Amino acid sequence: MITNQSTIRTKIIKPFVSILFYLFIAGFCSLNAQSSSVITNIRFNNANATKVTLTVNGKSYAAQIGSTLNSGTKLIIPSNTVVLLKSPNGVQVCMAKSKPMEYSVEFKGGVEKHIVKGKGATIQSKVNRGVGPNYRVTNGRGTTTASRTTEFTFTDQSEGKNNKASVITTEGSVNIIDQVPVYVGGNPLTTKKRGTALTKSISISQSQGESEYFANDTPAEYDNYSDAIQDVYSDISDRNDPDDQANNYLCLGELYIDTDQPQEAIGPFRQAASIYNEYYGYDDMSTIEANLSLAEALKAVDSYNSEGDSILYNIEVLLREYLSFDMEDLQYTNDPEERELICEDVTEINEFLGWLYDIKGDITNSDYFYNQADNGCY
Repeated sequence: MITNQSTIRTKIIKPFVSILFYLFIAGFCSLNAQSSSVITNIRFNNANATKVTLTVNGKSYAAQIGSTLNSGTKLIIPSNTVVLLKSPNGVQVCMAKSKPMEYSVEFKGGVEKHIVKGKGATIQSKVNRGVGPNYRVTNGRGTTTASRTTEFTFTDQSEGKNNKASVITTEGSVNIIDQVPVYVGGNPLTTKKRGTALTKSISISQSQGESEYFANDTPAEYDNYSDAIQDVYSDISDRNDPDDQANNYLCLGELYIDTDQPQEAIGPFRQAASIYNEYYGYDDMSTIEANLSLAEALKAVDSYNSEGDSILYNIEVLLREYLSFDMEDLQYTNDPEERELICEDVTEINEFLGWLYDIKGDITNSDYFYNQADNGCY
């Protein structure tokens, strides 16, 4: 990563195996690799720069123009910094304003997924013509945008588990997939993942010139479980977006779990896991969550289910790898706001591990990881 041809490498895990656009347009360069992004310009404290110190996969690094990011690379961009990137399907301007932001990019087949986290973290995207909805931006907390050949700005406003985001489209249109809480009989429902709110997806189309969209927390309310199951089941067939479908399959499965019908939950959970795996890969956190739900349903039907055991084993390896990486990240930063971003990831992984061991019936480890999640790591 010393020359302009340097590569910011991803961590390889083998369990089994706009104004800124126009300011920077002259700095765009071609990208030959189809599974990486390249840094084309940098601004720091409102001035152009050739290098900027980022936290890259846990290590402090002087990234420069020409450095490339492979799939899975995670950056923490310091405050008052703008990093412009060129990916196979578009251009991204990542803006960390008064606080640092976390940015990562994933490539899976033709799907390109950009993840931004941190209150005020902003990414402007200008998507190549003909790409369509396989270009995605998300905060990993419940709001996802799928492009329709467009220019749009996505800002994460989340704090902890509370999903907040906004979207402004300045050219073309986007499809916004938002997860809203589910209430039955006036009561909010939770999932088995440490009391996380049960959600279903809604879709909103936003076109150029329409008002800014803010993540919607208005619940989907039902009088009883029967109505909820029927509505979510019927709604799935009307959904075309994979995130939309997968989240509603998860919702349907959880409703069956809540009504003591684990056998009926297996199919929806398997569908959700299959969709996430196809679009984002087996190691994406959405796929991991769906597979844990599937394993839980399989084990509820038959505690000796070999498929469930295999799923749990492979996810355990993945999550422990992720936890190891993030704990290593913490050793390389003393910035309290950067540590806060990393600790949010650590907390989520600990919650997943607590849930995994709960499914396995290992109460000692389950309690340990849940306690770690509760205690935080700041």
